[in-house]
Amino acid sequence: MTVQLVQHAQHAITTAATTCTVTLGAGTTAGNTLIVAVAYYTSGGSITVTGVTLGGSAGNFVQRATETPSGGPYLAVWENYSIPGGQTSVVVTLSVSGYAAVDVYEVSGLIPTGAWIRSAGDSGSGTAWTSGTGYPQPGNTFTVAIGAGPVTVAGPSTTVDLIPWTSSAVQTWNASSASGEVSGYMIAYQPETATRLFTYSGTCGSGDWAGLVASFEAPFVPVLTLPALTAGVTPSQGYMTSQLVQPLSFGQQKMVFRAICATTTQTIASSGFTLLSFDTILEDPWMGSTNSPESVWANTYSGFFQICLSVYTQTPPNANITLQIWITSDVGSTQVGAAALPASAGGCVQGSIWYEMSQIDDVVGVYASLQNASGDVTTSITPGQQSSIEILYLGAIG
Repeated sequence: MTVQLVQHAQHAITTAATTCTVTLGAGTTAGNTLIVAVAYYTSGGSITVTGVTLGGSAGNFVQRATETPSGGPYLAVWENYSIPGGQTSVVVTLSVSGYAAVDVYEVSGLIPTGAWIRSAGDSGSGTAWTSGTGYPQPGNTFTVAIGAGPVTVAGPSTTVDLIPWTSSAVQTWNASSASGEVSGYMIAYQPETATRLFTYSGTCGSGDWAGLVASFEAPFVPVLTLPALTAGVTPSQGYMTSQLVQPLSFGQQKMVFRAICATTTQTIASSGFTLLSFDTILEDPWMGSTNSPESVWANTYSGFFQICLSVYTQTPPNANITLQIWITSDVGSTQVGAAALPASAGGCVQGSIWYEMSQIDDVVGVYASLQNASGDVTTSITPGQQSSIEILYLGAIG
C-alpha cells in the first residue's frame, strides 16, 4: 500500500496559553494515522506536551519523539494510529502557559497499529540548526521534520541524498525577546528494499535552536517464494526434508525468537555502547540462542525479518539523558529508537526494523548508548516494564 498525505493543517498561538487547537479542513477517515508535530516555547522552566486529543478523545495518541534542550524551543512528534472517522479538532495541551506552533498530518497507508520506526534530534546555540545525523529510513515512509530557532528560520535543506523537503507554511510565535518558527514535512516514496538518510537543517538568528525528524512506515509485504527441486534429481527423503519440509515449516513459524529481561538488572554505561542481554527466553523454536542470559541470536534461514525492541530503565541520574537502541548484525548497524528519559521516573525506548538476512548464521545483537548522561542508567525488571526483544520471520528472499 502506498503512503499518501490525506490532509494537512496548522496553527500557532502567539498569546501565551496552555492549549493549541488545530482544525482540519475535512473530517478524518477511519483507520488512517494522525501525526502531530509541535514546537513549544516559554521563558524559563521545564516544559512538555502533556497530551493530544482528536475530537476530545486521546484515542491511540503516543509521543514518539522529542528534543528537549535546556533552553530554547521544545520539539515533539505524536502519533495517533487507527483514528476514528469524521473528526476535525486536534487539541495539544502544554504543561505550562507558553507559545506553540503545531502541524497536523492525516496520512493513509501506514501501519495501523503504530507506524513510528525511528527519529533523530539535536539542539544547540548559534545561527545554524539541524536535526542531527540522519538514520536510514526504509522505503514507502512518511517523514516529519521540525526546525525551530530565534528570529528568522530559513531553509529547510537536506544534507544527504539531496532529497527536497516539501515545507508547510512557516509559523511564528513570540515570547519575551525571543521568537521562532517551525516548518517542514515530506513524503518519501521508494522501493521497499531501498533506504535513504534524512537530515533536516537550515539557518536562524543567533540563539538557541532545535531540530527533530521522525519517520513512519507502511506495512511490509514480503514476497514468499517456494523452493525449487533441481531438474533430473531423484528426491531422497533427506533431499525433500532439506529443500521443502524445513523451509516451508520455517515459513509457518512467524515468531522465531522472543525474550525478556526479567530477573537481573543491567547497567547501561554513561559512555560508549552496552550490549544488552535477555535472561528469560520465551520462544526460540529454531534455537538461534545458545545460552541465557542471551545477548545475540543467530538465524538459521535467509529471508526478511522484523526485529522489535523495548528497553525500560529505572530513574536516571539527571533529566538530560537520551537513550538510543541499536540493532547490530553481520548485515550492518542501525539505530531503531531514541527517547529522552525523565528525571523523576523510569523511561522506555521502543523501536522496530525489518532486516534482509541473506546469510545463514547472521547474528543479531542489541546495543544501548546514552547521551548527555552524568552517570550510568539501570534497566528495569518490574513486571510490565521489562526490556524485551522479538524477532519475526516475514518471508523468503524472492
